[in-house]
Parts: sequence; C-alpha cells; structure tokens
Amino acid sequence: MSGNGQSDPLIPHASSNVNLRISDRIFNTIFSVLYHARYIIVAFWFITFLGLCYPAVKFMSSTTLLIHPPKGTPSYNANKIVEEKFPDSIETGQNVITISRIDNTTVLTQYTEDLSKQIKVWLDQQPVVLHTFGYYLLPASNTTYLDSFALQIARHEFVGENGDVTIITIGTDERLFSDIPRFIKHLRKELDTLNTDSAHYYVGVTGFEPASVDLQSEIIVSLFKMDVSVIPIAFVILLWVIKSLPLMIIPLCTMITSFVCSFGVMFLFTFAFSVYGIAPALMASCVSAMSIDYSLFLLTRFSEETFVDQSFYEAVKNTLQHAGRIIATSGGLITLCFVSLCFFPIDVIFSLGFSAALSIFFTVIINLTLTPSLLNMFPVFFSKRGFIPCIKKCQNWAEQKERAY
Repeated sequence: MSGNGQSDPLIPHASSNVNLRISDRIFNTIFSVLYHARYIIVAFWFITFLGLCYPAVKFMSSTTLLIHPPKGTPSYNANKIVEEKFPDSIETGQNVITISRIDNTTVLTQYTEDLSKQIKVWLDQQPVVLHTFGYYLLPASNTTYLDSFALQIARHEFVGENGDVTIITIGTDERLFSDIPRFIKHLRKELDTLNTDSAHYYVGVTGFEPASVDLQSEIIVSLFKMDVSVIPIAFVILLWVIKSLPLMIIPLCTMITSFVCSFGVMFLFTFAFSVYGIAPALMASCVSAMSIDYSLFLLTRFSEETFVDQSFYEAVKNTLQHAGRIIATSGGLITLCFVSLCFFPIDVIFSLGFSAALSIFFTVIINLTLTPSLLNMFPVFFSKRGFIPCIKKCQNWAEQKERAY
C-alpha cells in the first residue's frame, strides 16, 4: 500500500522470500495458508457462532453454588460414607417456603391452612419434589393421646416462637439438578398466584436452590450492565486511537464470536463437571478485556503498516507477524497461568481456572485468524480512514494524524 492510503495489488513482491530466516519462512507459509483460506476461516467461525448461540445462552443457567470437599479430607470421607449407607439423603436438597402476616400477628389461621394445602397439591405434582412437611401438612393422628401430643410438638417445630411465621419444608431430588432452577421459578409464580391475600400475607421461598437461581439471574443482569456501560466506552477509546470507523467492525465481530464460542463450549463441559456460579462473570471480563486489548495491538499496527509503501498483503502479514506474536505470547502465558489453577483439588478453583483459560484461548485464536481474514477479504473497505469515511475532510484529517505519529 502506498503512502497516500490507496490500495495496491495484494500479491507480495517476488523477492519477499529471499534471504529470510527459517522462522520467517515458516511464518510466511502459515500466513499464505491463512490468506488463501480466508473465506473458509470466516465461514468456519460464522457457522461455529450460529451453532453455539443456544448452548452459550444455556450456560448462563447451568452453573451451581455447590462446593464439593477435596478428596482425602475428613468432609470428603464422611460424604462417601453417607453416599454409601444413605444414598437418598445425600441426594436430597432442602428448600423452605415461609408464610407470615404483614402485621406480625398470628399466622395460624384458616387462610394459612387452606394456602398450605393448595401449595402441597401443586408440589405433589412436581417430579423433583420428594417430600413436603409443614404445620398443616403433617399426617393427622387418631390413635393414643401420646401420639396426638407428639404430633402437636412436631407441628410447632414449623411455627415461629411468636406464632407470626410458619414454614413448609420441601425435599428436592438433587439428581434432577438441571430441572431444579425451572422448578424454583415456577414455584415462585405459583406462590404469587395462590396467595390471593397478598395485602396481609407474605409467601416466599428460600434455600440453597433459590439462592443459586437468584445468583444466576444477578450474574446475567450484571453482565448486561457491564456490556452496556463499559464496552461502549472501550470502543470509543479504540475508535479514537485507530481513527477508522470501518475497522471498528472487526473488534465487534471478534468479541461477539469469542463470547459465544467460549460460553457455548463451556456449556458442554458442564456435563462433565460442576461450574461455579461466578464463572460466567469471570469469562465475560476476560473476553471483553482481551478482545479490546488484542484489537488495539493488531489494528494500530495495521494502521501504521498501511502508510508504508508496500502491498496490502504485506501490510496484513507484517501486522500479524509483529503484533500477532505479542498477542500469541501474552495470551499463551495468561492461559497457562489460568490452567495452573486446574491442578488445585477444589472444584471452585478448578472450574474458574478452566473457564478463564478457555475464554482467553478462544479470544487469542479468533483474533489471530478472524482479524487477518476479514482484512484480506475487504482490503479497500478497511483501508478507509476517518470517523466518517465518506466525508473527505474527515478522512484527510485522520490520515494527517496518522502520519504525525
């Protein structure tokens, strides 16, 4: 490409491979393959993007808060004994429905009794529910006085000390863990429907599973807030640095593709091991930061190369050879650091390290393959400068700024 920013023929000079080091010859061969396979590379990532969209969305609701003790610890050994002797109890989750009066008066009313029985009817129809107990849900006793007295004592275990709140305990089948989040969401909707006197009674559900569902929802909301607030600022800064609106399409493509690929592939690994709840937030932070950073390396170097008297092919090749080497080294080291966390005997640290390493890996690979392929596919379009390339004054201003550097 010549100094005036106009595109030149893409074919490199014939003497470009003369008197080169072996490493440079190897790189030239690799880049030649990337160049000739540019359409295949773009098509591959596009098909991969479409195929992993649904798994990427599913991954957001496939994490867990459950922490398993490391092997060899006293807790792990105790759990193994319980799993062998009492397999049903270890696979049972406990959730609690609370019913209380808004004015803090006694909750033991006819309305509470009717509501409790309606809740039980609905719970009995759910396949994940193993058992349900509550003040009005214990079996009636018509035998001895002693049995009736014991039943009254048991019932009062489900009522607060002042009688202003009562609970219903729900045992869920942890073996159907993938169905539990959907069950919790439906349960909350059903409680809102059954509680026809919400002005005087409060009905809610708590426990490990509801907390996990709330955490997953909060992570999704937080990711959306981060995307809305932080990423546009980063793109504005990147636009100011590279001074080319057409080039901004590339980091947008690489970031979205990295998001979908890393989240989608990570969803497949949830069938092999448990992924902790904050893993999606960590992955999103890694993808956002590294995508912007790597695009800054590549595109600023590409902008410099376009003002050198050389072909567009050589400009992209030099960009990938110099900036790409930095990206590969940096990304490889960061990935290796996160992989080292996978050797910790704790599930939480393992899942966080593995998910972060996977997201960095995809970000590096996508930036080093998709970016040069897009540049080589549309050389004239990506050669345009300026915040508004169609305006000649804006284009000239951007080119003058580039030459000033």
